Amino acid sequence: MKKVCILVYQGLPFIIDPVVTFNQKENQFVEKLNHKLNEVSMDWHIELDNSSGNIDDIMKKNPQVLILKNGLQQRFYKGNFPQERIYQLDALELNEGAINGVISFLKRLA
Repeated sequence: MKKVCILVYQGLPFIIDPVVTFNQKENQFVEKLNHKLNEVSMDWHIELDNSSGNIDDIMKKNPQVLILKNGLQQRFYKGNFPQERIYQLDALELNEGAINGVISFLKRLA
């Protein structure tokens, strides 16, 4: 069974239209990460958070790692989740699809 890592991209509910969700860039990032993780045979699976950053809902998925989108450093309540298992994306990683930092972080935890 693969270890779960969740990309948290929202800290508070952000609703413009209940049908429209603005997470295309985040979805592409997760797909790229999962593709690379499979390619290099790492035992990880990345999921996109669908709870608007609700730590109780996130913890139900039993993640081993959280990835926080840049800007959530002060807005996301991590509860008792260990700080050393949280990867903070920098300002350009998500926008440029740069996954090497996340891959290196996960390798160190393996």
